[in-house]
Amino acid sequence: MKRIFFIIMMFFLPFLSFSQVKKDSITEKVFETREDFFNNLGNVKSIETIPRELNVNFENSIENRIYIAVEKSASFPGGQDAMFEFIAVNFQYPEQALHADISGIVFLSFIVERDGSITDIKIVRDIGFGLGEAAIKVVEMMPKWVPAEQNANAVRQLYNLPISINQK
Repeated sequence: MKRIFFIIMMFFLPFLSFSQVKKDSITEKVFETREDFFNNLGNVKSIETIPRELNVNFENSIENRIYIAVEKSASFPGGQDAMFEFIAVNFQYPEQALHADISGIVFLSFIVERDGSITDIKIVRDIGFGLGEAAIKVVEMMPKWVPAEQNANAVRQLYNLPISINQK
């Protein structure tokens, strides 16, 4: 019995010794990678080395950046309750949706610009029967929003809006 146990241990001993990695070798590799990263930063061109005409386009693209998460999100004047009341009052059911007795949620996506206007309205998910187009029309009718802010500057923000549609 002792002989069998000894043979089994001798068989598994090499696997146990080679399967472990020294902790120091792993941390050395991480530090090597970090050092390589910081050493290669010198190869990156700065904005000043980009030709002047490209530099102007680069600055314009920063101004036109569309944010998803910001310090202060864009908001409808009067808040969310006022927005949903506006939608309820101004939403026009299409004829085909009235006859089909459809209810559900239409998801829209749009950009609130730096001046509060709404642009680039898109239907993300539609339930059909012309309800997506009707939702776009009601968003187009909205007054200017309070724009989003990042670092105390007005910025463009992508806004997603679910519109619940119940025929009652």
